[in-house]
Amino acid sequence: MSTTLNWNEGYLKVFHDLFLSQPFNSSLFAKMITSCWQIWKARNDNVFRNVNPNPQSVVAASAATMGIVRSTEEQAERVFSQNKQTTIRWTTPSACAVKLNFDGSVNGTSAAGGFVIRDVHGRPLIAATEQVGTTTVPLAEAIALRNGLVCALERGHNRIEVEGDSKLVIDAVNKVVHPPWRLLKIIQDIQAIATRFNSISFRHIFREANFVADALANLGHNCTSGNVWTNRVPMQASRALMFDFVNSGCQRGFLL
Repeated sequence: MSTTLNWNEGYLKVFHDLFLSQPFNSSLFAKMITSCWQIWKARNDNVFRNVNPNPQSVVAASAATMGIVRSTEEQAERVFSQNKQTTIRWTTPSACAVKLNFDGSVNGTSAAGGFVIRDVHGRPLIAATEQVGTTTVPLAEAIALRNGLVCALERGHNRIEVEGDSKLVIDAVNKVVHPPWRLLKIIQDIQAIATRFNSISFRHIFREANFVADALANLGHNCTSGNVWTNRVPMQASRALMFDFVNSGCQRGFLL
């Protein structure tokens, strides 16, 4: 008479000792699942295809499968790390500061500029846009920057971080490059206004981190006079604001 298999003394005990009574070991678990799968395949080959099982082949197949899994995981980690490094996103200002984003736009003979000031939580404090006549994009951007700084001072903000996707304007304000003659006067105005803040910085960003200001600047083409919104943004910029709130970021070339 055959002895009845006691599962508590067999496979279940092994499973309990290895996994349930110990801290979870993902590598060991993966090896066990892979080995069980290869054993199951060998069993099916024997039952349905009359192939004699070969323990060495089962072990080799398990090792090969684990090698493929590890290689795939390493490749995925490299891709994820690379994407994480190149992801572009708007970031909130540091404590006790506000952030000013500005942008300009030209549509035919119409030029417009817009800016938004947000607090440490990313909430809009003030947003504005206006048509600035017929001019170039850099000049429209510089006008939006100047207006944003003046507005921040009027609202009592003396610590501010400024971001814009115009490298020319940012580098000119930071005195990295000499501004073209069309920008010279307004850049000097911006530099003079900047001295009135207790703390101020100017940083160039990619347009993918400047969507709200971009939406405001584009809206300015439809405004006959300057428009200002307090503690909110207009509907046309709400999608861009929500994109920044979610803060998932994007890659270069992304269009909102």
